Amino acid sequence: MGLTEITISAASSSARRGIYSCEILSDSVLLAVGRRPAEPYGGNLLDHGGKLKVSEGQCALLVSRGKVTDFCAEPGTYSFDAKQAPSPKLGPLEDQVRESWQHLGPSSGVAGSQQLFFVNLRSVPGTDFRRETPFRLVIPADMLDVDVSLLCSGHFTYRISDPVLFYTSVTVSVEDRFDNTELNEILCKEVMLQLQVVLAKLAADGRTFPHRAAFGQAIAEGMEEELSLFWPGLRGIVPDSVTIDNVYARDREGDFFARWLAAGEKEAETRTESKEWFCPDCGAASTGNFCPQCGRKKPEI
Repeated sequence: MGLTEITISAASSSARRGIYSCEILSDSVLLAVGRRPAEPYGGNLLDHGGKLKVSEGQCALLVSRGKVTDFCAEPGTYSFDAKQAPSPKLGPLEDQVRESWQHLGPSSGVAGSQQLFFVNLRSVPGTDFRRETPFRLVIPADMLDVDVSLLCSGHFTYRISDPVLFYTSVTVSVEDRFDNTELNEILCKEVMLQLQVVLAKLAADGRTFPHRAAFGQAIAEGMEEELSLFWPGLRGIVPDSVTIDNVYARDREGDFFARWLAAGEKEAETRTESKEWFCPDCGAASTGNFCPQCGRKKPEI
């Protein structure tokens, strides 16, 4: 069995109504059964000679007895041949799909009707996260080593990179559709666990962060790296983006970052005000706005 790409005449509306497709995949729907427009509430069994349409950002899965028997991630219209050998079409998917197919796919062709599912390959909104944790803030340039309570808040997005593994490990018992509500709750917990890992690594490295935005960016980059190692092999998904909206550090006196930045700005102003300059006319040294020897005004920088 396998899929062969075909062309359907635009004028043949009756033929198009008999083609299996899936129009309900959205930001929240990750997987859904394929149905024919002529039978919107019908089943999703694809027989020999049946036709299906794969749209941009989708992957079609043929399934028999809970196991993926063929799949297609290349947009187009296809005809199902039960006598043809499986011919997975990777499309934009990564090599990991090929590895999953070798491990999870059937050892030989599976004859007969196949269940048809469609997987959403677009970026999916995750959820917001917020966590407060102890953190040792080390800034060698300022000879700073202090324990603070660190509050991080942000959000993440993800996408399905391996539909075969995703179906097998996450949605194998789906009868109609699978949305992201339940999965997001699990992923959010894992995101917060990985946040702990990233903060521990940053503290151990004694990283220097000149300001709050750079601190948040370092955390986000570290989380994307950790999740990219964790999620693909477990659920067939990858983080699309991790954003840290706010990083708040406090000690016994309150907002530590605010006091640290204010102290740094005050010190910089003091250094600027007392900076010595030399008159370009007579060469005399001065710390004021006018040369004490010839009266020349301090040059503008």
